[in-house]
Amino acid sequence: MSIVGLTLDYGPFGFMEWFEPDFAPNGSDAGGRYAYRAQPEACRFGCERLAEALGPALPLERSRPLLATWDDRFQAAYLRRMRVKLGLVDATGDAEEKDRALVDQLLETMEQTYADWTLTFRILCDFDPAAPETTLQLLVGVCAEPKVRASMVERKADMSKASMPPKQVRELWEMCQNDPERVKAMFPGSSLEGIIKQMKVELARAERAEAAESRLRTLRGVDPRDQASRDEELWARWLRLYGGAGLADEVGAPRRREAMRAANPAFVPRNWVLQEAIEAAYGADFSRVHALLQRVAHPFEEADAQECPAGGGCDWLRGVLACQCGHYRPPGTAVALLTTWPL
Repeated sequence: MSIVGLTLDYGPFGFMEWFEPDFAPNGSDAGGRYAYRAQPEACRFGCERLAEALGPALPLERSRPLLATWDDRFQAAYLRRMRVKLGLVDATGDAEEKDRALVDQLLETMEQTYADWTLTFRILCDFDPAAPETTLQLLVGVCAEPKVRASMVERKADMSKASMPPKQVRELWEMCQNDPERVKAMFPGSSLEGIIKQMKVELARAERAEAAESRLRTLRGVDPRDQASRDEELWARWLRLYGGAGLADEVGAPRRREAMRAANPAFVPRNWVLQEAIEAAYGADFSRVHALLQRVAHPFEEADAQECPAGGGCDWLRGVLACQCGHYRPPGTAVALLTTWPL
């Protein structure tokens, strides 16, 4: 973490497609250290290391009290950002707690339905509490199909596998609790504290892998029509809550939509889109790169490919944009990339 708040770790990264709290674009991050849900802790860790580096100029006894406020400050800032993305009226007290609960329920619904992160928020920009059906059908349309969900869970199970069989992990963990001296003898040169810390990591990985395997067995037997019906039920429930959450009245609705559109991009450079442009560039065809650069320069604007540069990139971009109309259905090769990259 730099002094201006920028991360200095330029490792593997990527835009999250369908919402998954454990999403981590780095295939080597089996422990989920930098997963989406772990971002607050990762940022705090960076700030703590920055405080240590600044120790000679800013003693830790002065910076630690500030760092102790990190969690509350982060949660407050996160709620402010989510309020803007959802078009909620600023409020305090009971309304703040209700908004926080609404955001939590939104993320839970997105996780349960594997909704597309970018398009979900963009669709909500045009939500009309008096006529929710259009929004409801669009939201169901950007939820991953059962086979895609299964691929995502399978990838998660592969990433979460412990370095030893789950049974052995649990036996060692039990031994750490009941016979620590024996454990120390098994791992000479390692401190008991270090062994216990590693066992906790391995145990968590084993539990995630087992949970993913259980979820995978369920998904493989799901009928797409039954899944769509279940997704619709979940989203209808959340939209009823959203419709009563203090959105702007009919007079203020246009302003709300405009503010939400300025906070929720209509287009992001997804991994599979970048990959296709890169592969074309390796073949000396840079038309896709040029078309993509023009589109990402205006991410919050609704646009098509009519004004993109002449050439093959224009037709390609039209196809990319078409994937986001009605139902998000990227090409088959893209789905394979989404659920296996970067393992």
